[in-house]
Amino acid sequence: MLTLADSITFFECQSPELLLWGQVSELADFQISLIEIEENEPNTLLHSVNRHRNLRLNIDAVFVIKTVQVISVQSGNPDDAAARGALAQALMQTGDAMEAWHYLEPAARANNADARIVSLAAKLTAQLGLPEAKLWQARQQRAQMSQARLALFAQAQKAMSARDWQRADQIYAELLRGAPPAGDKILLNNAAYIRQQLGYLDGAERLIRRALTLGAPDGVVLDTASWILFQKYGATPEVRSMSARAEKLLPNNADVRAHAAKIRAATGQGPAA
Repeated sequence: MLTLADSITFFECQSPELLLWGQVSELADFQISLIEIEENEPNTLLHSVNRHRNLRLNIDAVFVIKTVQVISVQSGNPDDAAARGALAQALMQTGDAMEAWHYLEPAARANNADARIVSLAAKLTAQLGLPEAKLWQARQQRAQMSQARLALFAQAQKAMSARDWQRADQIYAELLRGAPPAGDKILLNNAAYIRQQLGYLDGAERLIRRALTLGAPDGVVLDTASWILFQKYGATPEVRSMSARAEKLLPNNADVRAHAAKIRAATGQGPAA
């Protein structure tokens, strides 16, 4: 039985010549050998295939990626979506869009399908003229927006780490514009925290009170709220209640404990941490 390394070496050394000589039966035999591979390493094989993908050697890519797909499915490999996507692209290059959709559809319909798979699904369904093409195009737009929002989150985190609060505030203002109408508790909490860092306590209060109306009590949101309101109004009963609830929910959080200690100290209930 061929090892994975032997199979890849054989493919890289022999497959182009076999294709050019038209020895399809030998290619089929090689495919059978690959299916018998014991090691389940589809990504390694995919890398090898991708290096060969061009018009002249496209048939090689198709049958080898099919093998990768078989290995992925049989092993339950989570990278099956990558194998299906690669196979669909190779089949599209041969002009077999329907077969490409046959292999791509299960990966595209998965709840965790990434933007590349969804984009390919939109392209294929439109090319085939399927009734659901518009739905896939809409999903593609949503996926692209999600990717853009993730990039904005990363930029905001970088700005916060650098204590560039002005830049962080600009980014969160953009993120909030794209948030659901009902609001996003984490977005509102972070935006309020940034406003507080800038000294904009009125704006911080408006944002954090919106966050407090969303979902069950959250220790992080309660802590942010108590700290903002403490700075604006002092240790009011509302502030003390929020702080105590936050500390109860997050007893091991150093920031929460520090805030709670300072609020208690302001009322003469204990020393500030």
